[in-house]
Amino acid sequence: MASPVPHDNELTLYLLATGLSLLAKTDRSPKIPYPAPLQRACNRILLNAIRCQSEPPNSVAEIVIACTQEPKRVPYLAISLPESVIGLGLPLLENGLPTQLCREWSHVHADVEQYLVEERVFSEARELCRKRNDQQAYIDYRRVHIEHPVLTRSAFIKLCETRTLRPLKDCLEIAYQPIPYGHAYNDEYHLCKTCGNLLILNYTEQALQCRRPGCAGEQGDTLPADPGDERRHPLWLQTGFLESITYPGLLELQLHNELAQIPGVEVSLWPLFDAVDLQITFSDGTIWAVDIKEWGSATALALRSNNSPIPQTNWHRAFYVFRDERTINYRNEFYARWNRRPNVEAYLYSQFLAEVQNHLKGFQPDAKHR
Repeated sequence: MASPVPHDNELTLYLLATGLSLLAKTDRSPKIPYPAPLQRACNRILLNAIRCQSEPPNSVAEIVIACTQEPKRVPYLAISLPESVIGLGLPLLENGLPTQLCREWSHVHADVEQYLVEERVFSEARELCRKRNDQQAYIDYRRVHIEHPVLTRSAFIKLCETRTLRPLKDCLEIAYQPIPYGHAYNDEYHLCKTCGNLLILNYTEQALQCRRPGCAGEQGDTLPADPGDERRHPLWLQTGFLESITYPGLLELQLHNELAQIPGVEVSLWPLFDAVDLQITFSDGTIWAVDIKEWGSATALALRSNNSPIPQTNWHRAFYVFRDERTINYRNEFYARWNRRPNVEAYLYSQFLAEVQNHLKGFQPDAKHR
């Protein structure tokens, strides 16, 4: 069985990621006193460097700055953090803010207040839909977050006037907030043509970069930015909603649409008000549950999944599905730290589609599915 206890280097990473997240909440520039987890992480990095006879860091501030680089390029980080994270080649800070990798390894929610707001809003929306027994409203609510990370105010008002979303207007108004003027470039907000998210200036490379991790960030539409009146700015989803709904939701919709084209397969989005991401029902009555994950660190995901497994509903098999770009090494790393339960597996995207076809070979689809 996979060990639930963090390895020594993982504990250092937990502390470092949590400390950086807490630091970013107060100010982009290092301040004394530093958050306790950050100070503890830096002490561990310092002692490890001395023990390994590597050049140690001179200060906490130096370590914070070093976190804007790939860990493998900083000797005292390369020997103090897990090899699985070193191999990703990703920094913990970007433009002064925690990266997705950093947030995944943050042991607690550094911005507790914001996290509780997001959890409350999402729970309230789900409960409103459940009380009204309106599964379609819940689907529409989630699809707005996935398909429209940025909205003009007029588009937002129009969406909130639709039948299914009108009861959820208050929840949407909390999730969507004016885009800070600091994200404007030449007095315009630049949108990604690929996913519709915001393009933000990468000060290191002096180029616009999509806010969605892994997106190429092709230049799309632009929206005007008014430095004098934030109330006129377009609306952008808060970070927590982007990470928990928008980013994984893009792959959820992609897989849903692909499965819906296969004869002999019926697929539902977020059934039972989000018991799982997808439920697949085959013509022979077999039911599969799918939970799609978009985590950068397979180890962090495995440790989280051990505490929050796929809920048991009426499925016969359940799957975690990762995009193909994660590679088989990612899947193997996940398995190494995951407490697997019976009839639950983890596949890459193309592997899962092949498994669907393998199941279909065992029976002839009904005529109504042809």
